[in-house]
Amino acid sequence: MNKLQGYELYKYWNQASPGKILTRKQVYFEKIGYKPWAPTQVSFHQSNKRFRVWHAGVKSGKSLASARDMEPMILYGGTKGWILSSIYELGQFEFHYILESFQNQGFAFENLSDSPKSGKMYFRIEGVNGISTCDVKSGKDITKLGGASLDWVLMVEAATMNEEVWERNIRQRLTDKIGIAAFTTTPKGRNWTYKLHKKGLKKDEPRWKSFYCKSIDNPHLDKKEIKDAKEDLSQDAFRQEYEAGFLTFAGRIYKNFSSELNYTDMEYSKDLPLYVTFDFGFITPAVCLFIHIKDKNFYVVNEIYRTHLTHNEFGKYIREYMNLNKYKQEVGSYGDISKPEAIAEMKKHGFYIRGRQTDISLGLEYVRQILKPGARRLFVNTVKCPQFTEEMENYQYKKTKTFKEIPADIDNHGCDAIREFIVNFKMGRPNIRII
Repeated sequence: MNKLQGYELYKYWNQASPGKILTRKQVYFEKIGYKPWAPTQVSFHQSNKRFRVWHAGVKSGKSLASARDMEPMILYGGTKGWILSSIYELGQFEFHYILESFQNQGFAFENLSDSPKSGKMYFRIEGVNGISTCDVKSGKDITKLGGASLDWVLMVEAATMNEEVWERNIRQRLTDKIGIAAFTTTPKGRNWTYKLHKKGLKKDEPRWKSFYCKSIDNPHLDKKEIKDAKEDLSQDAFRQEYEAGFLTFAGRIYKNFSSELNYTDMEYSKDLPLYVTFDFGFITPAVCLFIHIKDKNFYVVNEIYRTHLTHNEFGKYIREYMNLNKYKQEVGSYGDISKPEAIAEMKKHGFYIRGRQTDISLGLEYVRQILKPGARRLFVNTVKCPQFTEEMENYQYKKTKTFKEIPADIDNHGCDAIREFIVNFKMGRPNIRII
Protein backbone atom coordinates (compact mmCIF):
# COMPACT_ATOMS: atom_id res chain seq x y z
CA MET A 1 0.00 0.00 0.00
CA ASN A 2 1.28 3.46 -0.89
CA LYS A 3 2.08 5.72 2.03
CA LEU A 4 -0.99 7.72 3.01
CA GLN A 5 -1.10 11.40 3.82
CA GLY A 6 -3.50 14.15 4.86
CA TYR A 7 -7.20 13.44 4.60
CA GLU A 8 -6.72 9.92 3.21
CA LEU A 9 -4.65 9.06 6.25
CA TYR A 10 -7.25 10.56 8.58
CA LYS A 11 -9.98 8.41 7.00
CA TYR A 12 -7.72 5.36 7.30
CA TRP A 13 -7.69 5.73 11.07
CA ASN A 14 -11.48 5.96 11.13
CA GLN A 15 -11.86 2.65 9.27
CA ALA A 16 -12.48 -0.64 11.07
CA SER A 17 -9.32 -2.33 12.29
CA PRO A 18 -8.74 -5.70 10.54
CA GLY A 19 -10.66 -8.44 12.31
CA LYS A 20 -12.27 -6.03 14.77
CA ILE A 21 -15.44 -3.97 15.09
CA LEU A 22 -13.58 -0.97 16.43
CA THR A 23 -11.90 1.56 14.15
CA ARG A 24 -8.12 1.81 14.08
CA LYS A 25 -8.40 5.03 16.04
CA GLN A 26 -10.56 3.40 18.71
CA VAL A 27 -8.08 0.53 19.02
CA TYR A 28 -5.33 3.08 19.59
CA PHE A 29 -7.42 4.91 22.20
CA GLU A 30 -8.00 1.63 24.06
CA LYS A 31 -4.30 0.88 23.97
CA ILE A 32 -3.36 4.17 25.65
CA GLY A 33 -6.32 4.10 28.06
CA TYR A 34 -8.07 7.15 26.67
CA LYS A 35 -11.85 7.17 27.09
CA PRO A 36 -13.81 10.14 25.74
CA TRP A 37 -16.20 11.24 28.48
CA ALA A 38 -18.56 13.50 26.53
CA PRO A 39 -20.80 12.74 23.52
CA THR A 40 -19.28 15.68 21.62
CA GLN A 41 -15.80 14.20 22.02
CA VAL A 42 -17.03 10.88 20.62
CA SER A 43 -18.71 12.59 17.66
CA PHE A 44 -15.60 14.66 16.99
CA HIS A 45 -13.42 11.55 16.87
CA GLN A 46 -15.84 9.59 14.69
CA SER A 47 -16.48 12.29 12.11
CA ASN A 48 -15.02 11.66 8.67
CA LYS A 49 -15.23 15.29 7.56
CA ARG A 50 -12.03 16.96 6.41
CA PHE A 51 -12.68 20.21 8.31
CA ARG A 52 -14.11 20.08 11.82
CA VAL A 53 -15.17 23.15 13.83
CA TRP A 54 -15.68 22.70 17.57
CA HIS A 55 -17.03 25.55 19.70
CA ALA A 56 -17.12 24.72 23.38
CA GLY A 57 -17.21 26.20 26.84
CA VAL A 58 -14.04 26.44 28.92
CA LYS A 59 -12.69 23.19 30.38
CA SER A 60 -15.08 21.09 28.31
CA GLY A 61 -12.42 18.65 27.09
CA LYS A 62 -11.76 20.01 23.61
CA SER A 63 -7.99 20.40 24.13
CA LEU A 64 -7.45 16.82 25.27
CA ALA A 65 -9.75 15.34 22.63
CA SER A 66 -8.23 17.29 19.74
CA ALA A 67 -4.70 16.35 20.85
CA ARG A 68 -5.58 12.68 21.10
CA ASP A 69 -7.20 12.87 17.66
CA MET A 70 -3.92 13.91 16.02
CA GLU A 71 -1.71 11.30 17.71
CA PRO A 72 -2.44 8.47 15.23
CA MET A 73 -1.65 10.84 12.34
CA ILE A 74 1.80 11.43 13.87
CA LEU A 75 2.56 7.80 14.74
CA TYR A 76 1.78 6.65 11.20
CA GLY A 77 5.02 8.34 10.21
CA GLY A 78 6.14 10.71 7.50
CA THR A 79 3.61 13.40 8.41
CA LYS A 80 3.91 17.07 9.24
CA GLY A 81 1.49 18.97 11.47
CA TRP A 82 1.11 22.28 13.26
CA ILE A 83 -0.58 23.31 16.47
CA LEU A 84 -1.46 26.93 15.73
CA SER A 85 -2.76 29.59 18.13
CA SER A 86 -2.95 33.38 18.28
CA ILE A 87 -0.11 33.54 20.78
CA TYR A 88 2.51 30.87 21.20
CA GLU A 89 1.67 29.94 24.80
CA LEU A 90 -1.93 28.92 23.96
CA GLY A 91 -0.74 25.93 21.94
CA GLN A 92 1.34 24.39 24.72
CA PHE A 93 -1.54 22.46 26.30
CA GLU A 94 -2.35 20.38 23.22
CA PHE A 95 1.38 19.96 22.57
CA HIS A 96 2.00 18.62 26.07
CA TYR A 97 -0.96 16.24 25.89
CA ILE A 98 0.61 14.67 22.77
CA LEU A 99 4.17 14.81 24.09
CA GLU A 100 3.32 13.18 27.43
CA SER A 101 1.24 10.50 25.72
CA PHE A 102 4.18 9.50 23.55
CA GLN A 103 6.60 9.63 26.47
CA ASN A 104 4.29 7.36 28.50
CA GLN A 105 4.31 4.90 25.59
CA GLY A 106 8.10 4.84 25.61
CA PHE A 107 8.72 6.51 22.26
CA ALA A 108 12.09 8.14 21.63
CA PHE A 109 12.32 11.54 19.94
CA GLU A 110 14.72 12.41 17.16
CA ASN A 111 14.60 16.07 18.19
CA LEU A 112 12.67 17.80 20.94
CA SER A 113 12.27 21.32 22.23
CA ASP A 114 9.81 22.04 25.02
CA SER A 115 10.35 25.69 25.87
CA PRO A 116 7.24 27.90 25.70
CA LYS A 117 9.14 30.97 26.94
CA SER A 118 11.74 30.77 24.17
CA GLY A 119 9.11 30.22 21.50
CA LYS A 120 10.45 26.80 20.53
CA MET A 121 8.12 23.85 20.95
CA TYR A 122 8.44 20.98 18.53
CA PHE A 123 9.43 17.35 18.22
CA ARG A 124 10.49 14.87 15.58
CA ILE A 125 9.54 11.24 16.09
CA GLU A 126 10.14 8.03 14.15
CA GLY A 127 6.83 6.58 12.96
CA VAL A 128 6.06 3.42 11.02
CA ASN A 129 6.54 5.21 7.71
CA GLY A 130 9.29 7.67 8.51
CA ILE A 131 9.91 10.81 10.57
CA SER A 132 6.86 12.83 11.66
CA THR A 133 7.09 16.40 12.88
CA CYS A 134 4.85 18.41 15.21
CA ASP A 135 5.41 22.16 15.68
CA VAL A 136 3.68 24.79 17.79
CA LYS A 137 3.21 28.00 15.81
CA SER A 138 1.81 31.47 16.46
CA GLY A 139 -0.61 33.10 14.04
CA LYS A 140 0.30 36.58 15.25
CA ASP A 141 2.47 37.25 12.19
CA ILE A 142 1.53 35.15 9.17
CA THR A 143 4.66 36.25 7.28
CA LYS A 144 6.70 34.11 9.67
CA LEU A 145 4.70 30.91 9.14
CA GLY A 146 6.49 29.89 5.98
CA GLY A 147 5.22 27.66 3.20
CA ALA A 148 5.26 24.13 4.60
CA SER A 149 2.94 21.47 3.20
CA LEU A 150 0.86 20.09 6.09
CA ASP A 151 -0.95 16.82 6.69
CA TRP A 152 -2.85 18.33 9.59
CA VAL A 153 -3.31 21.56 11.50
CA LEU A 154 -4.95 22.09 14.86
CA MET A 155 -6.11 25.71 15.22
CA VAL A 156 -6.34 26.27 18.98
CA GLU A 157 -8.71 29.00 20.21
CA ALA A 158 -9.26 29.86 16.57
CA ALA A 159 -11.74 32.63 17.39
CA THR A 160 -8.91 34.69 18.90
CA MET A 161 -7.02 34.63 15.58
CA ASN A 162 -7.50 36.85 12.58
CA GLU A 163 -9.40 35.27 9.70
CA GLU A 164 -6.54 36.05 7.33
CA VAL A 165 -4.39 33.43 9.12
CA TRP A 166 -6.71 30.78 7.70
CA GLU A 167 -7.47 32.43 4.40
CA ARG A 168 -4.02 33.74 3.44
CA ASN A 169 -1.80 31.02 4.83
CA ILE A 170 -3.11 27.88 6.47
CA ARG A 171 -5.67 26.79 3.87
CA GLN A 172 -2.97 26.88 1.20
CA ARG A 173 -0.62 24.78 3.37
CA LEU A 174 -3.14 21.92 3.19
CA THR A 175 -3.41 21.79 -0.59
CA ASP A 176 -0.46 19.57 -1.57
CA LYS A 177 -1.32 16.74 0.80
CA ILE A 178 -5.09 17.33 0.96
CA GLY A 179 -4.53 17.98 4.66
CA ILE A 180 -7.10 18.20 7.44
CA ALA A 181 -7.91 21.04 9.84
CA ALA A 182 -9.59 21.11 13.23
CA PHE A 183 -10.74 24.40 14.76
CA THR A 184 -11.25 24.23 18.53
CA THR A 185 -12.32 27.36 20.34
CA THR A 186 -14.53 29.13 22.81
CA PRO A 187 -16.73 31.59 20.84
CA LYS A 188 -15.76 35.24 20.64
CA GLY A 189 -18.93 36.81 19.35
CA ARG A 190 -20.01 36.16 15.79
CA ASN A 191 -16.69 36.42 14.06
CA TRP A 192 -15.20 34.29 11.28
CA THR A 193 -15.33 31.02 13.22
CA TYR A 194 -19.08 31.52 13.65
CA LYS A 195 -19.35 31.56 9.85
CA LEU A 196 -17.46 28.26 9.76
CA HIS A 197 -19.78 26.93 12.48
CA LYS A 198 -22.82 27.74 10.37
CA LYS A 199 -21.20 26.14 7.34
CA GLY A 200 -20.57 22.93 9.25
CA LEU A 201 -24.19 22.73 10.38
CA LYS A 202 -25.51 22.36 6.83
CA LYS A 203 -26.73 18.82 6.23
CA ASP A 204 -25.58 18.81 2.61
CA GLU A 205 -22.07 20.15 3.37
CA PRO A 206 -19.64 17.40 2.23
CA ARG A 207 -16.39 18.62 3.82
CA TRP A 208 -17.26 20.57 6.98
CA LYS A 209 -18.78 19.48 10.29
CA SER A 210 -19.56 21.57 13.38
CA PHE A 211 -19.63 20.52 17.01
CA TYR A 212 -20.83 22.31 20.13
CA CYS A 213 -20.81 21.63 23.86
CA LYS A 214 -21.00 23.43 27.20
CA SER A 215 -18.60 23.31 30.12
CA ILE A 216 -21.17 21.46 32.20
CA ASP A 217 -20.99 18.55 29.73
CA ASN A 218 -17.63 17.67 31.30
CA PRO A 219 -18.52 15.27 34.15
CA HIS A 220 -15.15 15.93 35.81
CA LEU A 221 -15.93 19.59 36.52
CA ASP A 222 -17.37 20.58 39.88
CA LYS A 223 -20.99 21.52 39.28
CA LYS A 224 -20.96 23.88 42.24
CA GLU A 225 -17.98 25.72 40.75
CA ILE A 226 -19.90 26.24 37.51
CA LYS A 227 -22.88 27.49 39.51
CA ASP A 228 -20.62 29.89 41.41
CA ALA A 229 -19.14 31.17 38.14
CA LYS A 230 -22.65 31.87 36.89
CA GLU A 231 -23.27 34.04 39.95
CA ASP A 232 -19.91 35.81 39.66
CA LEU A 233 -20.10 36.68 35.95
CA SER A 234 -22.50 38.73 33.89
CA GLN A 235 -25.10 36.72 32.02
CA ASP A 236 -23.41 37.39 28.67
CA ALA A 237 -19.93 36.51 29.92
CA PHE A 238 -21.13 33.23 31.44
CA ARG A 239 -23.03 32.29 28.30
CA GLN A 240 -19.99 32.87 26.11
CA GLU A 241 -17.31 31.30 28.30
CA TYR A 242 -19.20 28.41 29.89
CA GLU A 243 -22.14 27.78 27.54
CA ALA A 244 -20.34 28.55 24.25
CA GLY A 245 -22.88 31.19 23.25
CA PHE A 246 -22.18 33.26 20.14
CA LEU A 247 -22.70 36.68 21.63
CA THR A 248 -21.77 40.22 20.73
CA PHE A 249 -21.67 42.10 24.03
CA ALA A 250 -21.40 45.78 23.19
CA GLY A 251 -24.61 47.50 22.20
CA ARG A 252 -26.87 44.44 22.15
CA ILE A 253 -30.51 45.50 22.18
CA TYR A 254 -32.06 42.21 23.30
CA LYS A 255 -29.49 40.98 25.81
CA ASN A 256 -31.91 38.51 27.39
CA PHE A 257 -32.66 36.73 24.12
CA SER A 258 -30.79 33.52 23.32
CA SER A 259 -31.37 30.58 21.02
CA GLU A 260 -31.30 28.27 24.05
CA LEU A 261 -33.46 30.17 26.57
CA ASN A 262 -36.06 31.28 24.01
CA TYR A 263 -36.23 27.98 22.17
CA THR A 264 -39.48 26.16 21.42
CA ASP A 265 -40.15 23.08 19.35
CA MET A 266 -43.68 24.28 18.61
CA GLU A 267 -44.52 24.16 14.91
CA TYR A 268 -47.49 25.48 12.98
CA SER A 269 -50.77 24.14 14.36
CA LYS A 270 -54.19 24.37 12.73
CA ASP A 271 -55.65 24.32 16.24
CA LEU A 272 -54.13 27.68 17.24
CA PRO A 273 -54.88 31.19 15.94
CA LEU A 274 -52.34 32.23 13.32
CA TYR A 275 -50.88 35.71 12.96
CA VAL A 276 -48.48 37.07 10.35
CA THR A 277 -46.27 40.10 10.67
CA PHE A 278 -44.22 41.71 7.92
CA ASP A 279 -41.24 43.88 7.23
CA PHE A 280 -40.91 45.11 3.66
CA GLY A 281 -37.84 45.23 1.46
CA PHE A 282 -36.45 44.54 -1.99
CA ILE A 283 -32.63 44.66 -1.99
CA THR A 284 -32.77 43.95 1.71
CA PRO A 285 -35.05 41.05 2.61
CA ALA A 286 -38.81 41.24 2.88
CA VAL A 287 -39.82 39.19 5.89
CA CYS A 288 -42.88 37.32 7.08
CA LEU A 289 -43.06 35.75 10.53
CA PHE A 290 -45.77 33.23 11.47
CA ILE A 291 -46.90 33.49 15.09
CA HIS A 292 -49.13 31.57 17.48
CA ILE A 293 -50.29 32.85 20.88
CA LYS A 294 -50.99 30.35 23.65
CA ASP A 295 -51.21 30.82 27.42
CA LYS A 296 -50.21 34.47 26.95
CA ASN A 297 -46.95 33.41 25.28
CA PHE A 298 -45.85 34.30 21.76
CA TYR A 299 -44.45 31.53 19.55
CA VAL A 300 -42.68 32.35 16.28
CA VAL A 301 -43.06 29.06 14.43
CA ASN A 302 -41.86 29.85 10.91
CA GLU A 303 -40.14 32.55 8.84
CA ILE A 304 -39.85 33.58 5.21
CA TYR A 305 -37.06 35.91 4.01
CA ARG A 306 -36.99 36.90 0.33
CA THR A 307 -35.08 39.48 -1.70
CA HIS A 308 -35.72 41.03 -5.13
CA LEU A 309 -39.49 40.57 -5.01
CA THR A 310 -41.88 43.47 -5.48
CA HIS A 311 -44.48 43.98 -2.75
CA ASN A 312 -47.07 42.36 -5.01
CA GLU A 313 -44.80 39.39 -5.76
CA PHE A 314 -43.97 38.96 -2.09
CA GLY A 315 -47.65 38.99 -1.08
CA LYS A 316 -48.43 36.42 -3.78
CA TYR A 317 -45.51 34.25 -2.68
CA ILE A 318 -46.62 34.23 0.97
CA ARG A 319 -50.23 33.41 0.13
CA GLU A 320 -49.18 30.58 -2.19
CA TYR A 321 -46.83 29.22 0.47
CA MET A 322 -49.63 29.22 3.04
CA ASN A 323 -52.03 27.48 0.66
CA LEU A 324 -49.45 24.88 -0.39
CA ASN A 325 -48.66 24.06 3.25
CA LYS A 326 -52.33 24.08 4.26
CA TYR A 327 -52.00 27.04 6.63
CA LYS A 328 -55.39 28.30 7.70
CA GLN A 329 -56.48 31.91 7.24
CA GLU A 330 -54.57 34.23 9.51
CA VAL A 331 -56.45 36.00 12.31
CA GLY A 332 -54.49 39.20 11.74
CA SER A 333 -51.71 40.71 9.64
CA TYR A 334 -49.30 43.34 10.95
CA GLY A 335 -46.47 45.46 9.62
CA ASP A 336 -45.04 48.91 9.01
CA ILE A 337 -47.99 51.11 8.02
CA SER A 338 -45.65 53.94 7.00
CA LYS A 339 -45.38 52.22 3.59
CA PRO A 340 -48.86 52.61 2.04
CA GLU A 341 -47.73 51.26 -1.34
CA ALA A 342 -46.71 47.98 0.30
CA ILE A 343 -49.94 47.83 2.32
CA ALA A 344 -51.99 48.27 -0.87
CA GLU A 345 -50.14 45.53 -2.75
CA MET A 346 -50.39 43.06 0.11
CA LYS A 347 -54.12 43.72 0.33
CA LYS A 348 -54.52 42.25 -3.17
CA HIS A 349 -53.56 38.88 -1.70
CA GLY A 350 -55.83 39.08 1.31
CA PHE A 351 -53.38 40.54 3.83
CA TYR A 352 -55.15 43.44 5.53
CA ILE A 353 -52.20 44.84 7.42
CA ARG A 354 -52.80 46.69 10.67
CA GLY A 355 -50.31 48.72 12.62
CA ARG A 356 -49.60 51.79 14.70
CA GLN A 357 -46.97 54.43 14.18
CA THR A 358 -45.06 54.54 17.45
CA ASP A 359 -41.64 55.57 18.63
CA ILE A 360 -39.11 52.80 17.92
CA SER A 361 -37.71 52.97 21.45
CA LEU A 362 -41.18 52.23 22.84
CA GLY A 363 -41.47 49.15 20.63
CA LEU A 364 -38.02 47.95 21.69
CA GLU A 365 -39.00 48.27 25.33
CA TYR A 366 -42.21 46.30 24.76
CA VAL A 367 -40.17 43.44 23.26
CA ARG A 368 -37.62 43.58 26.08
CA GLN A 369 -40.42 43.22 28.61
CA ILE A 370 -41.36 39.79 27.24
CA LEU A 371 -37.72 38.66 27.26
CA LYS A 372 -37.05 39.33 30.94
CA PRO A 373 -35.85 36.34 33.01
CA GLY A 374 -38.78 35.08 35.02
CA ALA A 375 -41.25 36.79 32.69
CA ARG A 376 -40.09 35.31 29.38
CA ARG A 377 -43.00 35.12 26.94
CA LEU A 378 -41.41 35.15 23.46
CA PHE A 379 -40.26 31.80 22.10
CA VAL A 380 -38.84 30.86 18.71
CA ASN A 381 -38.59 27.62 16.80
CA THR A 382 -34.92 28.18 16.04
CA VAL A 383 -34.81 25.27 13.58
CA LYS A 384 -37.58 26.76 11.46
CA CYS A 385 -36.45 30.35 12.04
CA PRO A 386 -32.64 30.47 11.86
CA GLN A 387 -32.37 33.94 10.31
CA PHE A 388 -34.79 35.53 12.76
CA THR A 389 -32.91 33.87 15.64
CA GLU A 390 -29.59 35.19 14.41
CA GLU A 391 -30.98 38.71 14.04
CA MET A 392 -32.43 38.73 17.55
CA GLU A 393 -29.15 37.56 19.09
CA ASN A 394 -27.10 40.08 17.12
CA TYR A 395 -29.41 43.14 17.03
CA GLN A 396 -27.35 46.18 18.09
CA TYR A 397 -27.43 49.92 18.51
CA LYS A 398 -25.47 52.13 16.16
CA LYS A 399 -22.16 53.49 17.34
CA THR A 400 -22.80 57.24 17.62
CA LYS A 401 -21.01 60.21 19.12
CA THR A 402 -24.09 61.01 21.20
CA PHE A 403 -25.80 59.00 23.90
CA LYS A 404 -28.90 58.51 21.79
CA GLU A 405 -29.76 54.84 21.28
CA ILE A 406 -30.55 54.19 17.61
CA PRO A 407 -30.82 50.60 16.30
CA ALA A 408 -28.39 49.77 13.50
CA ASP A 409 -30.26 49.49 10.21
CA ILE A 410 -28.70 46.21 9.14
CA ASP A 411 -29.85 42.61 9.59
CA ASN A 412 -32.86 43.86 11.52
CA HIS A 413 -35.82 42.90 9.31
CA GLY A 414 -37.25 40.14 11.48
CA CYS A 415 -36.63 42.33 14.53
CA ASP A 416 -38.72 45.09 12.94
CA ALA A 417 -41.48 42.62 12.10
CA ILE A 418 -41.74 41.23 15.63
CA ARG A 419 -41.64 44.74 17.11
CA GLU A 420 -44.61 45.80 14.95
CA PHE A 421 -46.57 42.79 16.14
CA ILE A 422 -45.76 43.21 19.84
CA VAL A 423 -46.53 46.95 19.73
CA ASN A 424 -49.99 46.21 18.38
CA PHE A 425 -50.55 43.53 20.98
CA LYS A 426 -49.46 45.79 23.82
CA MET A 427 -51.68 48.61 22.59
CA GLY A 428 -54.69 46.34 22.36
CA ARG A 429 -55.52 45.50 18.75
CA PRO A 430 -59.03 44.01 18.87
CA ASN A 431 -58.34 41.05 16.57
CA ILE A 432 -55.52 39.48 18.61
CA ARG A 433 -56.95 36.50 20.44
CA ILE A 434 -55.36 34.62 23.31
CA ILE A 435 -56.33 31.03 24.05
